[in-house]
This record gives sequence, structure tokens and C-alpha cells, in this order.
Amino acid sequence: MYQLEKNDEVIFDLEDEKEKRKENSSEEEAQSADDQTIYNYMEDEFNRITNYGENYTPEIHDSRVTELASEKFGITVDEANEIYVSMSMNKYNRHKS
Repeated sequence: MYQLEKNDEVIFDLEDEKEKRKENSSEEEAQSADDQTIYNYMEDEFNRITNYGENYTPEIHDSRVTELASEKFGITVDEANEIYVSMSMNKYNRHKS
């Protein structure tokens, strides 16, 4: 069970998040998602659960976000991770030139 606590108060619970996501996402949305949509969703989730990187712990947050994306878009965790890394590298390479 993944939970993030602050001052003994649960501020993030992965199971609760999954339920909320299921209620809010439609099958059509999951079917039509492209890599950019998935990447943007994952960026937003990273920002939301880490307070824009302030509380970022790769070992915790990377797996949480890839799992949330997997659930939302009907892809595997590995696919979500590949998309995120690939899109991040493309973004980095565009800014570098």
C-alpha cells in the first residue's frame, strides 16, 4: 500500500487516487491518448504529488506516477515509463540545440 504521510496525516494514498482516476476517466479518453497526452498527464501528476519537485523521491514517486498513468490510459507501467523517458529526452534535445 502506497501512502504519503506528513505529520501523521495521510496526504496521498495510491489506492484512493486509482479510484478517483477510474471515476473521472472515460474509456474513450483512454483509447485516444497519444504520447504527448500521457507525458503531460505524468508531468502534472509529478508536480501535484511532489509539490512541484519539492518533495520528490525518485524511488517513491516514479513508480507511483507510472502506475497512475498505466491505470488511466490502459497501458503497462513499462510503456508509461518508456513514453515519459522518450518525451523527456525529446524535450531536452530540442532545448539543447
